[in-house]
Parts: sequence; structure tokens; C-alpha cells
Amino acid sequence: MTIKLKPEARPKHQKPYRLSPDKKKVLKHQLEHLLEQGIIAPSSAHEDIPITSPVVLVEKRTKSETKNTSEKERSLRSYRFCVDFRFLNSQTEEFCYPIPNIQDLTESVNNSHPKFISCFNLSSGFFQMKISESSSKYTAFNTHVGGFKFLRVPQGI
Repeated sequence: MTIKLKPEARPKHQKPYRLSPDKKKVLKHQLEHLLEQGIIAPSSAHEDIPITSPVVLVEKRTKSETKNTSEKERSLRSYRFCVDFRFLNSQTEEFCYPIPNIQDLTESVNNSHPKFISCFNLSSGFFQMKISESSSKYTAFNTHVGGFKFLRVPQGI
């Protein structure tokens, strides 16, 4: 995916939102996980990064945890890592992706007489699409640990 800025787009570096010491630990675990998965990469001070956005940790409603669950696992399960891309979205050209009509898709499956039909749960299907190298700089965010950018399309764009 490529992000195209409007011709009149302006740069803006937003300060990170304040986090409690406990949420800073959670954020550190989340960042480690995203780095391990190849979803984000550190951003360099030498890169031309015109826009930075703040991170938001959204608490999830979770089931009770077992005693054997590590602090890192609890952090990953208890909070959703999000970035507030409202400013970036206001500076980008609209991106419209044609979504197929579900009824047409269903009818095409029925007409082909399949031998098997599968069902997939895509509840955690974020970060599946790569973002172009030239657009990655627009997804930058700063934290108490350092600056990062997305290598995959994040939620909210």
C-alpha cells in the first residue's frame, strides 16, 4: 500500500501521550513483540520523517489469566497497541479500495459446486498488508523507548 499526501499537506510531530509506569512496561513488551514479528522497525534520526503520531494503549476486556502466564503475555493480551493517526489521515488523499459484494461471492461459490468449504477466523488479521518503503515514514511514532515506523499497514489508516 502507498500513502499519498495531499499537495497542501504540512509536517507535524506530535508528542507522545503520557503513560503510567505500568503502561510503559506494557508498551515496551508490545514494541518487542511487533519488532520480533517484523511489523515495525526503528526509525533513524537521519530519516526524513515529516509526521509522527502518538501511541494509544487500549485496555481489552480479557478472561482471567492463569498463574503461569508471563508478564509479557499478560501485557500483550490485556492491551491493544494503537497509534492515533487522525492528523496523518487528515493530510492524505482518500484511498478507496473496492470491496466485493458478499452476496456475489457467496453465489459464485454455490455455482462452482465445491467439494470443501472452509471458514477462517480473522479476529487478529491486522498487519497483513505490506506498506511501501516510501510510505513507511508517514507511519512513524515516538515512544519513551525510541522512534519506530510500520513496515505493515497498521489499523487506523
